[in-house]
Amino acid sequence: LQLFVEYCKDNGINAKEVKGSVNYDSYCFALKHGRFWGDNQQNMDEAASIMKYAMENLPLFKTITVNGNVFSNAGSNISQELGFSLAMANEYLYYMTERGIKAEDCIERMMLSFATGSTYFMEIAKVRAARLLWTKIAEQYTKDDNAAKIFIHCEDSKYNKTVFDAYVNMLRTTTETMS
Repeated sequence: LQLFVEYCKDNGINAKEVKGSVNYDSYCFALKHGRFWGDNQQNMDEAASIMKYAMENLPLFKTITVNGNVFSNAGSNISQELGFSLAMANEYLYYMTERGIKAEDCIERMMLSFATGSTYFMEIAKVRAARLLWTKIAEQYTKDDNAAKIFIHCEDSKYNKTVFDAYVNMLRTTTETMS
């Protein structure tokens, strides 16, 4: 982030107006590798440090991404992906508020990332349910209604793709993108 802020300064770009995100997710790393790259407390300190730096220099940046897509791509169903993702988001919110970041500031800089599978209407329902359930979680930390709104990013799932038939993959990806 520091290099990006320096790049913006060198090129006459106002970093405070730049929108973007950083895919920081220590829980996703732990799920993929079976361990944290430090320990959980050290990772949460690092996440808080990144968030505080971004609040000062890149206020429109999302700094924590909850990668629920890792659950879907590992074979979990929609309710498991949703439940595990919201639990991870709640953990981040808890640890960031414990480190002195206001809940409103933390929620503004978080985003959920889901994988969309082949069940068209269920995937639409998953995103709607995520918004509703996240509102209930956010109410436990803040009474600000605007703070309960979280950015949701979706990508097509990878576990249901075939190696041998690109046309089937194209049809599946089209349906997943529409939902």
